[in-house]
This record gives sequence, structure tokens and C-alpha cells, in this order.
Amino acid sequence: MYDYEVENNIMYSFEVETALLGTCIMFSDSYYSVCDKLNVDCFYDERNKFIYKAFTVLAKTGNIDLFTVTEECKNNINGLSGVMKDEFNIAHYITSLTQNVLSPNNISHYVKVLNEYRQKRSLTSLMENIKIDIEKRLPVSEIINNINKDILGITDINISEERSIFDCMKSYISYLDTPYQDKLLPTHIEELDKQIGGFESSDLIIIAAVSSMGKTSFALKMAKNYAYNDKKTLVFSLEMNEEQLMTRLISDDTTIPIRK
Repeated sequence: MYDYEVENNIMYSFEVETALLGTCIMFSDSYYSVCDKLNVDCFYDERNKFIYKAFTVLAKTGNIDLFTVTEECKNNINGLSGVMKDEFNIAHYITSLTQNVLSPNNISHYVKVLNEYRQKRSLTSLMENIKIDIEKRLPVSEIINNINKDILGITDINISEERSIFDCMKSYISYLDTPYQDKLLPTHIEELDKQIGGFESSDLIIIAAVSSMGKTSFALKMAKNYAYNDKKTLVFSLEMNEEQLMTRLISDDTTIPIRK
């Protein structure tokens, strides 16, 4: 396995981890502003992971402060490994986290930094897993599937840029000034466009129906129409192979029934 300690300066930042924890203790509202952008894997130091887990428990009651965090950690000290538990002075360590915290203003930056380190560690583990899969002589297709699953796990935390209400209002005014038809992407399916005009670019459209009702053909027809009108189109198929998809596309273009 990769030795994180050899290059710990590029794999994690103890200073940023402790700064974020200290900020959340001193300014409890800070935790609620960033909790959806963090998870325990964002922390590398075992003590910091342990304290962050305490935050997630205390957040359910809305009481995150120096005393509640200390008590929660004391009550769950068995969550630490043996050696770490014996050497860990909980009260002293948690108090030390708060000593240099003056303001919550930098917490968004701390979150960004910790997620970048988390992704670096995850990518390192991914490389090790690829090596293991190759040594096991797994089929290449299976190795690639495993890589895709791991990549999704690395990027699955929602990190979004914070925007002020004034920036949001400017964007909204611009949105209102845009003619309604210009906001829509027509499907180029005449009867459908008569009813709804088309879709907005941010829409997530779910096509649902019982089996064999033409869901795939309908989705392919829209994808084809968008592609014909210079819109970038990407099709993922978990069920049909490329021959089946091409059969449906050609059938739609030529009006020849699929079964002929």
C-alpha cells in the first residue's frame, strides 16, 4: 500500500483539518453551512475524524460547542484505536483546536482544501486497487467497471460555489428578460413541442412506462433530433447493446419497422 506518511505534506493538511474543526466548535452555525460538502473521509488524522463524527451526532440536537463535543468524544472514546486512545487527552486537544480561531470567514476555503486532499488520497487508493485487480488477472472490462465506480465515489460530494443574494438576483433578472421560447430546447417532435414547447437546459427528464412501450426509441429520437440540430448528445445504455440502439435509430429515420 502507498505510505501516506512519506509524503504527508501532499496527502493531507493537519493545520487545515484542525482549523475547520476549531471553527465549527467556536461558531456552530459554520458546521451547518458546510456539512453537505464534507464527510469523515475528508479528514486524515484519526483524532480529527473522531471529532468530526461527534459533530455529526451532535448536529441532530443542534448543540455543537466546546463542552458538548468534549463530552460526546469522552463517551465514545472506544471509537479510537488502542494506541491512539491511550495517548489522546481529549479535553486538552479539543480546547487547543479553538485557540487560534478568530473568524468563520475562511471555512469555505478549508472545505475546498480538505476535499482536494481527500480526492488525492482516493486516487492513490484507486491506483493501488487497479494494480491488485491486474495481479488477480481480472478481465479488463471488470477492471474498468471497478475504476468507474471508484471515480464516482471520489467525486460524489456536492461542492458548489457560494453566491450572494445579489448575484442570484442579477442572474434571475437576466433570466426574466430572456424570451420564454429562447429558454427552451425544442425536442423537434412536433406534437410534443406543441404541448410543452421543449425543455430547459437544466431539466432532468425521466421517461417512465411499462415494458415495451417505446421508452428507448423515444429517448433515442430526442437524442437524434438534438444531435441533428448541433446539440452535443451523449447516450448511455445499461440494457441495450449498440446494434439494438442503431436498429432503433435507423428504423426511426427510414420508417422501416424494427422487426422487418
